[in-house]
Amino acid sequence: MQRSYRSQAKTVALDTLPYHVALVDPEGVILTVNEAWRNYARAKGVHQLGLGVGENYLNSYDCDREADSAKAVEATDGIRGVLQGELREFVIEYAQPFMARPKWFRTAVTPIDRSRLHGAMITRMDITLQKTLESNLQRQEAQYLALLNSTREGIFALEERGICTFCNIAAARLLGYEKPRDLVGKVVHQRHCQGRPGHMGEAFKESKVSQAILYGSVSHADNEVFFRVDGTKFPVEYWTHPIYHDVHIVGTVVTFFDITEQLQLRSEFLHAQKTQEIAHLAGGVAHNFKNALAVITGYSELLGERLTADEDGRKYVRQIGVAADRAASFTRQLLGVNRKESVKPVSLDLNSVVLTMDDLLRRMIGEDVILNLTLAPDLARIHADPGHIQQILINLIGNARDAMPQGGEIVIHTSTVQDGYVTLTISDSGCGMDQTVQDRIFEPFFTTKEPGHGTGLGLSTVQQIVMQSKGHIFVRSESGVGTSFEIQLPVFADDTGPILLSPLPRRTFRGTETILVVEDEEAFRTLVSHTLRANGYQVLEAADGTTGIEIAAQCDKMIDLVLTDVVLPDVNGGRVAESLVETNRSAKVLYMSGYTDDYITSLGVDIPETGFLEKPFDIQVMLAKVRETLDQTPANFGVTTSQPNPLLGA
Repeated sequence: MQRSYRSQAKTVALDTLPYHVALVDPEGVILTVNEAWRNYARAKGVHQLGLGVGENYLNSYDCDREADSAKAVEATDGIRGVLQGELREFVIEYAQPFMARPKWFRTAVTPIDRSRLHGAMITRMDITLQKTLESNLQRQEAQYLALLNSTREGIFALEERGICTFCNIAAARLLGYEKPRDLVGKVVHQRHCQGRPGHMGEAFKESKVSQAILYGSVSHADNEVFFRVDGTKFPVEYWTHPIYHDVHIVGTVVTFFDITEQLQLRSEFLHAQKTQEIAHLAGGVAHNFKNALAVITGYSELLGERLTADEDGRKYVRQIGVAADRAASFTRQLLGVNRKESVKPVSLDLNSVVLTMDDLLRRMIGEDVILNLTLAPDLARIHADPGHIQQILINLIGNARDAMPQGGEIVIHTSTVQDGYVTLTISDSGCGMDQTVQDRIFEPFFTTKEPGHGTGLGLSTVQQIVMQSKGHIFVRSESGVGTSFEIQLPVFADDTGPILLSPLPRRTFRGTETILVVEDEEAFRTLVSHTLRANGYQVLEAADGTTGIEIAAQCDKMIDLVLTDVVLPDVNGGRVAESLVETNRSAKVLYMSGYTDDYITSLGVDIPETGFLEKPFDIQVMLAKVRETLDQTPANFGVTTSQPNPLLGA
C-alpha cells in the first residue's frame, strides 16, 4: 500500500511538470512518462514514433534520420553514452517541422543509478519561443553592429578597469589596429589615451574617461590627443557616457573622431581672416599713398623740365622719380594682396616687355650680376596687363639679385610650349632655398630678409598676377645652388598685332578750353591746375564736390571738361559730372582716382577705360588724356541728358 502510494505520488509529481518527461531502462525502453509526454505522443502517434510505454525510445530517432540524420545520429549516440555510463549528461537542441514553422526542442538525458532503478530520465522542452527571441536579438545586434561600423567616429566600450569590451571598425582603424578584436581585452588608457597635449602619463583615474565610471558623468573634450598603436599621436574630440546595469555603473562608452582636418581648416580660416584684415588695411594705405606719389611724381617731372642746364640737379630729380616708381610698385603690391588692383589685359608680346625693361633691369641688379636673355623667336602672344608683366620681372629679378650678394648670373628665358602656354623662366645662381622656405614663399608678408630689407609682398604679388592671368607658377630651388621660377601664361589666340611697349613720346598737348578741376588733395589739385594753365587751358578749381557743382552752376563761361576725382569727401565725382552735363550737354568728363575699380563701382560710378586716369600718373599722360577727351565728339563721348548718364552712375 505504501509503495503504491509512493508510486502514485511520483507519477502525480511528473504530471505537474510542463515539459515532457520519460524514464527509460538501460536499453532505452520507456518505463513511464508524464502527462505532457503522453499528450505529445498521442498527437504524433505513439506507435509510429515509438514514444509510448514499453517502446524503445531510441527507435524514435531512427524515424527522424531522414529529416535530420546528423542530429538523429548525435542524439542516439548521446543517449547510449549516458545509458552505458560513458557520459554524465547529454543535452541536444533540434528543430522539428510543425505546420508552416519548425518547433525547437531541447532534450536532456541524465542517468538514474539507484539500488532498484537503473536507466535514465529524459526531458524534452519546447524552446521555440526562446529560439525566436534569441534570433530576433541576434538580428538586432547585427543591425546595431552594422550601424556602429558604418560611422566614421570611433566607438569603444570599457569596463570599470578600463579594459576594452567592444570596438567598432572606425576606432580600430583610427588607433592603428587591423581588426576591432585586436583592441578588445586590452587596457585602452595606457595604450591610447594618456592625456592632453603636453601631458603624457596622465593617470586613468584623472582622465575624463574614468569620470564616467566613477561618478556617472557625461564628459566632453574638444582638444586632446590619442595615441596609435605605433606610438604616433593625433588630435581628437571625444565624449564619454556611463554604462548602467540596473542602478550600478559597469563601464563607459567613448565616442571620438580625428580632428586633424578640422584644426587645419580652422588654422587656414584664421590665417585667411588675418590676411583679409591686413589686406583691407593695406588697400586704404595704398590709396593715400597714391595721392602722395602723384604729387611727388608730378612736381619732380616739372622740376626736371626746369633744370635742363643743371646736370646734377637733373640727376637728383631722376633719383626722386626712381624712388617714386619703386614706391608706386610697392603700392601696387599692397593692392595685389587685397586682390583689387585694376587689370587691363591686352594682346602682348612677352619678348617686347623684356626688351623694353632690359636697361632698367641691368641698372637695378648692378655691375656684379650678369643678366643674360635667351628669348625664343616668333614667340606666341599672351593676354595680360603690361604693367603686371613688368611687375613680375621687377620682383623676380630683385629677389634674384638679393640672393647673390657676392655677384652671379641671372637668366631670363622665354619659350612657347606645346600645351598652349608661353613660359617665362627666371633663374639665378644664388643661395637657393630649403623646402621649409619654399613652402611659405607665396604667403603675404613672409620674408627671410632682415627687417627693413623686404616687405614679403613680392612673390605673393607675382602669384596673384599669374592667377589673374589664368596661368601657373612653379619654383625649383636648392640651397647653395640657385633658384628658378617658371611662369606659364596662356597663349592668346587673337589676330591683332603685339603691343610693343615704348616710352610715351614727348609732345605738346595744349589747348584753350575751360576745365573744372575737382580734387580734395590740395597739393595735387594745385599741381594739376598749374600744369593745365601752363599749357594754355582756363582752369577752375574746387576742393570738394559741392563746391564743384556750385562753380559749374554759377560760371558765366561754358565749361568744356570736368576733371574730377571719383572719391570726394561729400559727393562722389559722378554726381559732380552729372550736374555739369545737365546744364551743358557738350561738356566732357575725365575721372581720376587712386582707388580700385571694384570700390569705384560700389559707389555707383561706371567708368569706361578711355575716361579714366589712375593715380599716380605722368604729367604728359594727363595732358594727352585731357586733349584726347576734349577732342571727342559728344556722340563718341556718349553723354545724354534725357537719360541717366552711364558714365556717371547713380
